[in-house]
Parts: sequence; C-alpha cells; structure tokens
Amino acid sequence: MTTVCIVPLPEKYRKIPKKYRPQAPPIFQGCGDGGISESDRDLARELYQILDDESKDWYRRPGWLDAPGGGAGSPEGRRR
Repeated sequence: MTTVCIVPLPEKYRKIPKKYRPQAPPIFQGCGDGGISESDRDLARELYQILDDESKDWYRRPGWLDAPGGGAGSPEGRRR
C-alpha cells in the first residue's frame, strides 16, 4: 500500500533560508508491486492544493501535478 506524504513546511524550517532548507520528504512512500495508483496521485494533488504558498514552494511544483499519467518529475517519468 502506498503512503502519500504531503506535509506543511515545519516551523523550524521556515527560519532557515530557502537555499539551505532540507528537501521535502518523498511524496509517495512504500509503493507496492502495483506502483502508484491514480487515486494516490489524486489524493496527493488535493493535499498539495491545500498547502500554504511557502510549503508549496518547498515541494518545488512537482511535475506529476500537471501530467495525469506521470510526467518528467514523477517516479514513472524518471524510469524512462
């Protein structure tokens, strides 16, 4: 079962200049044999949309948000 992990930027990271902030955690964790389902992507899109602007910037506008079947920034796109 895939875990979708989209969280707001932690308060302690907000104090760090953007250039030195740790990366955002992986969005899809624990992917099984079936990979990432479309419902997982839909959930991730919804969670991303409710984040504040600074948290969205932390995730750097993932490419999979725009491409329904994955994209250059998606795990599937990186395997191509």
